[in-house]
Order: sequence, then structure tokens, then C-alpha cells
Amino acid sequence: MSHPILEVIAGNRAALKSVADINPTFMSTADKAAALTELVALQAQHAELLLRLLASASDVAEDTAARDAGDWLAHATRSRPEDTREELRLAVALERRYTVLGDALRDGAANLAQAQVIAGALDALPREVPAEVVGLAEERLVGYAAEFGP
Repeated sequence: MSHPILEVIAGNRAALKSVADINPTFMSTADKAAALTELVALQAQHAELLLRLLASASDVAEDTAARDAGDWLAHATRSRPEDTREELRLAVALERRYTVLGDALRDGAANLAQAQVIAGALDALPREVPAEVVGLAEERLVGYAAEFGP
């Protein structure tokens, strides 16, 4: 039996493949609207899983002599190294400092662009700002993700 995360990924890919030939043109307007908003939430959940895996993938980098997991991912997926390095920075921030933000991404309550902006804003706070104030700011900004774009 494979790991549960691999099973979920395989199931997602199979489910998407099962509708690959269905034309969305014939969906009702309400169904299109629901599908679009649900897909954005699903993208956020996929992004959070990717970031959570990336934050824990230093062993993959070590096994392949890559500088870090971001560089390994760029090579393995033919992605821009700048993008995967930024994803790694965000992944580590969500794992170590901004768990409320990570949970919002995991639940689809914030999208990846919002998470990047929120983490960047929190990182830009002066070092002398107390941790509890940073935590309150994180909670407030995550709450605003329900109303505002990045």
C-alpha cells in the first residue's frame, strides 16, 4: 500500500482525467460559478500540500545533491528556480512561523497569492514587534482574506 498522500494525489489526478473531455460550455451559469470558486479553493489546498511536502523535503535534496528542495523541485519539474525557491521560503514560513496562515491555505480559506502577500507583510514587520502582536496581525490578515484579494 502506498502512502495516503500519494493515494489522494492519484485520486485527484484520476478524477480530473475523468472529466477532461467534458465541455464546460454546457454547464449552467450557477454550476460554472460554483465550479470556478471551488476550483480556486482546491488550488489553495493543493498549494498547501505542495508547500507542506516541500518544507519536509530536505532529504530529497540531500539524496540528489541539490542545494535545497526548491532547487531539486525546479529541476525535477522543469520549473523556474526563482519560483520554487520562493515556494520553499513560504513553505518554511508556514511550517515554522505562520501556522494560522498555513491552516487557512489548507482549508481553502486563503489562496496562494494571498498567502504570499500576508507572509511577506508579516516578514516585513520590524524585529522588535512582539511575537504575540505578530500572531494577532497574522490572524487579522487571514481573516481579511475572506474579503480582500492579495
